[in-house]
Amino acid sequence: MTPEFVEIAINSAVLRKTLALSKPIEQLEDEPSLLIKVPVRIKKSGRSGKMLISPTDLSETQPCVHAGMVKMIGRAHKWNKEFCAGKSMSEIAIDEKVHRSYVGQVLPLAFLAPDITEAILDGRQPRDLKVEQLLKPLPIEWIAQRQVLGFSNP
Repeated sequence: MTPEFVEIAINSAVLRKTLALSKPIEQLEDEPSLLIKVPVRIKKSGRSGKMLISPTDLSETQPCVHAGMVKMIGRAHKWNKEFCAGKSMSEIAIDEKVHRSYVGQVLPLAFLAPDITEAILDGRQPRDLKVEQLLKPLPIEWIAQRQVLGFSNP
């Protein structure tokens, strides 16, 4: 079977604007979307098919956006705005149907160094960075965050 591709387009300008990252709005308008193209094979199995992605098909230089990390960062910024507006962590947890301790783990991600946040949103995070590392208590200092999470200092 010939290889096919799945393309995922992420409008990074809208994502950055939603998360209130550092670039002014006029710069966001010209920023291109991030396009990820992944080779896949379709394997027929009875009446259904499965999409297979081989690790050898992924280029080391190609950005790899981790949807779970992006979702957590988005939640952190949303929850931080709600928290600053007077909502308690318990109220946020009830509204989101998650445990209060999860809100407490995710909320600090709103205070990641801006370059770390942008790298994760662009899929340029270290390949070995795991979601679990982001949920552990992180240092407040940006330099220390970069060291703990495996990013280089600018």
